Amino acid sequence: MKKLLSTKGHVYADVTPIRDEQFRSVTFQVTEGERLPLADIHFEDTKVFSANELKAITRGCLSKLEKSEDGYDQELLEYCQRNAENFIRNRGYLQGKIGKPKIVIIGNHLVATFKVEEGSLYRLGNITIEGADVLSAEEIRAMLPLDQGEVVGVGSISKWLFEDLRKSYADRGYIEYTAEPVPDFRKTSDVEGVVDFKVIIEEGDRFTLRSIELEGAPLTTAELLNQSPLQPGSIYNASAFAAFVDQLNQTGLFEPIDKLESAVFDDYIAHRKHRFTALI
Repeated sequence: MKKLLSTKGHVYADVTPIRDEQFRSVTFQVTEGERLPLADIHFEDTKVFSANELKAITRGCLSKLEKSEDGYDQELLEYCQRNAENFIRNRGYLQGKIGKPKIVIIGNHLVATFKVEEGSLYRLGNITIEGADVLSAEEIRAMLPLDQGEVVGVGSISKWLFEDLRKSYADRGYIEYTAEPVPDFRKTSDVEGVVDFKVIIEEGDRFTLRSIELEGAPLTTAELLNQSPLQPGSIYNASAFAAFVDQLNQTGLFEPIDKLESAVFDDYIAHRKHRFTALI
């Protein structure tokens, strides 16, 4: 319990067990004490990136998180540590690492120190694609706006496979699409290397839209579906779904619908079809 409280900044917390022999029970008396703030952040062993740059990124991340100003929070700090680590990896240092923080108590505040391993700068090598039938390997490769030899970051690979390519498949009804990039790192010098990627794709089944139900709407489903790009019986299309929600929001008849939070999809596996329910 003391260790848990310390991760939230209560480093001087006191936990005292009180036994009750009559009732064969134990009561814990907890005194949390003062919650200490995170006063400073240090980064060590940086070579390419400056310690101040990484500190500013981490501080900026913390400032955007709710309750980060209430005091030290290990979970929030480690989240922003990963954010700084992604900053390094997005600039071509794909194997860059930032170690877990070493926390030091100085008076009534805390100081965190991170060790940095930047690693080598990586450039894009060969890309091979397995498991794709709906789209050709050439079409998939063309969606990545990086040429061989260019510096490659995790963000560009992630956007390519998990945003752009996912959307392309979803617009064709393949909503179960997944992709796994398998990197192969090769050093070419003490400071640079080349990374090849084998991308394993699982397209899944193609879905059609079985039905659409609108709950709580002031108009009938048929009235709202009039001239909609999303129609039951058609191949499911993610872009058409987004356009349909935009169309509903433009009517001004109800509170705005969130595309992600207000939609419920029921998967009819036997028929490989979807039913869409919008909570309005």
